[in-house]
Amino acid sequence: KYTRTDSPELIMGALTGIGIISSAVRSEYDPAIACVSGDTQDFLNSDNENIIVGAIFCLAMAYAGSGRQDIYELLKKFLCLDYSPRVYSLATLAIGLIFVGNTCKNNNELEDDKLKENILYE
Repeated sequence: KYTRTDSPELIMGALTGIGIISSAVRSEYDPAIACVSGDTQDFLNSDNENIIVGAIFCLAMAYAGSGRQDIYELLKKFLCLDYSPRVYSLATLAIGLIFVGNTCKNNNELEDDKLKENILYE
């Protein structure tokens, strides 16, 4: 209901709430992904920064500690300088939360390389 409003702040809050509710819920239907990047609405590709932040928070909280590569693939596009520092830093934090407690070395190295590359070019 609240994701279908015209207020970006309300949508951001609703997406954050969906992430909190979906945390530690493991289902084959992936409700958090369905809400964030479903067929009817794709909040990760929104023009509004607040909506993108809400979608990132949703994924970070819903999949924290899961180590899921598909969630990383959804978020890695935000690791470039095309997005604002707010979106960039929150995407980095979200990826860290998703892979916390995992020893997935490839993702950590890739993330470190992206971060170093972006810091050098700023």
